[in-house]
Amino acid sequence: MIDNIWMVSSKYSKICKLYSVFFDKTIKDKILNETDYKSVIQKIKDKKYTKYNKNALIEEESYYVDSKKIEEEVYLAGFRKILSEIYQGQKDVIKLKDKNKVLSDKEVPRILIYEYIDEISDNEFFLFTSIDTRHIVKSKTIIDIDRFLNKSKERYVSENTTHDENYIYDITQGIIVPKKIIAIYDKNDSILYVDSVLEFEGMLFIHEQQKERAKNILSDFEKGINLIGKEHYAVKGIDKSFEEQVLSKFRSSARLAKYDLNEQKHSIANIKKAVNRLSKEDRVLFDDKNKIIIVDSNVVKTFVAIIHNGIVERLISGEIDLIG
Repeated sequence: MIDNIWMVSSKYSKICKLYSVFFDKTIKDKILNETDYKSVIQKIKDKKYTKYNKNALIEEESYYVDSKKIEEEVYLAGFRKILSEIYQGQKDVIKLKDKNKVLSDKEVPRILIYEYIDEISDNEFFLFTSIDTRHIVKSKTIIDIDRFLNKSKERYVSENTTHDENYIYDITQGIIVPKKIIAIYDKNDSILYVDSVLEFEGMLFIHEQQKERAKNILSDFEKGINLIGKEHYAVKGIDKSFEEQVLSKFRSSARLAKYDLNEQKHSIANIKKAVNRLSKEDRVLFDDKNKIIIVDSNVVKTFVAIIHNGIVERLISGEIDLIG
């Protein structure tokens, strides 16, 4: 069964507030009946998850994190804050019957969290779902077409209805209820299971921090501070267009943000092997005489791939063509 429901809001691309959302049992049962959460949880727990590590983030592998790591990792600071506020309890509440505006200006719904209790085992889980901010409905009058066409006399129970007709609803701010589970926190074992790395990072605005870090790393590539491969090849060809391509793509900026000069373990020969498996238009060029890798805005995906050992290995083995 679903016990508690929380909504996390955001403001200016940052996590803002945690709200406790009060729904009656009918609504909770409706949410529960739309998705078989017990099966979803079992499927996720049965899946082979990688233990949390930097490589799992780079290669976007589903991972699990124990309570000790949750407490330590800067990367999980946003998640840790939400968890802490849930356990401490919040005064901010949203009730289904509230007609007053609850969220402040520029504050938007971001995450919906269900507390799911397995009625057989009594195990408890927090299920994290991401609210698609592109689909938030604001100040709209909505017509239920089926009811409108059928002229049904049956009424929906809704405190937001201001019209006499039973098929027209005024919505000040509404969301499409998300169904996809991005992450699960097992309260009994204190373990976080992240099923979708990119969506989890997006949900918590981790990508905003990564974009800033990616920009600095790119700048250091331009200056010749950051290098590629064991032989430390510099990179030439990074211009405004290249930077825009990197920073405009969530995956590219996330990968670049995880670059580490000390982790450059592959030889240039191996990196060439990996690159030569790609189609010609995706290949970077090598100037061995001057120890330079030449790039342009058409090979951004290749660039952010060859700076990571794990991806180079997968390219060489033929496991992947190019992640992008």
